[in-house]
Amino acid sequence: MGYHLAAFSRSMTAASTDEQINAVADGHLTVTANSMFQAQTDLYVRAAYVMGTTITRARISSPSLRAVNLPQIQPITRGVVVPTLPRLCQYGDDMPKIARLDEFVLQSSNAAAGAEQHTGFLFLSYDRAEAPVGPTFTCRATSTITLVANGWANGVLTMEQQLPPGRYACIGLTGFGNDCIAARLIPVDGGPRPGCLMLDTIAGDDFQHARFGKLGKLLEFEHTALPLLEIFGEAAGAESPEVHMDLIKIR
Repeated sequence: MGYHLAAFSRSMTAASTDEQINAVADGHLTVTANSMFQAQTDLYVRAAYVMGTTITRARISSPSLRAVNLPQIQPITRGVVVPTLPRLCQYGDDMPKIARLDEFVLQSSNAAAGAEQHTGFLFLSYDRAEAPVGPTFTCRATSTITLVANGWANGVLTMEQQLPPGRYACIGLTGFGNDCIAARLIPVDGGPRPGCLMLDTIAGDDFQHARFGKLGKLLEFEHTALPLLEIFGEAAGAESPEVHMDLIKIR
C-alpha cells in the first residue's frame, strides 16, 4: 500500500507553546471535529517536515505516542518555503507508531510578535511496498493547477513523452514550481497519496528524499490511466508545476 503524505497548516498565535497545527482537508485521511487526522489503521511515521518563520520546536501528538513521549521533530525549518536540501526529519527503521483510531496532529512553538503560518507534513507508512527491480526511467510531466493557499489542489498530468503501452510502477517523485510546497500523486482507483516536498526550481537539491525506491513503491498505473497531480500551495493562483517520476515498466 506504500505511504501517504499528510499536511498540516495553521495561522499560529504569537509566542505560543505546543499549539496545534491543524490537519488539512485530505481526500484520503479522515479529519475530525478537532481538526486532527484519525488513523483508520496503524500508521508508521517515516519522516516529518515542519516550517514557520520563527518556529522554535515541533512534535507529533497522539494518545498512543503520549504513553511514552511525544516524538520531537528535528531539524525544523525557519522560513515559509522549502529550502534546497530540505530539513527533513527521517526516523529510519524504528518509526513512531500511531495506533488505529488515534487522533493525531502536529504541535509547534514560536517566538513571533504576531500571528504566523506554520506548515508541516508527515510521511505515513501503512507498510513498505518494496520497489520492483528493473531499468528505471525518470520521466518529466507537467500540469496547470489553480493553487489554494495552505491547501491541496489537483490537476491532470501531461507526460513530456507518451509512455509505451503497459503498466508502470512509480518508485520516486520530485517536483518544482512557483508557490508550490509539496506534491503528491492521486491513484485513479483511490488509496494513499504518496508525495514529496517541492523546490522553487530544478536547480535546487531535495537530496532525493523520495526518489529511486528510497520509500519503496509509490503506486502503479496503466499507461492509459495516469494518476492526478496534487499540489500544496503557499499562495493562491494558477501555476504550472513540473514533476519527475522514476518509473519501471512492469508489464
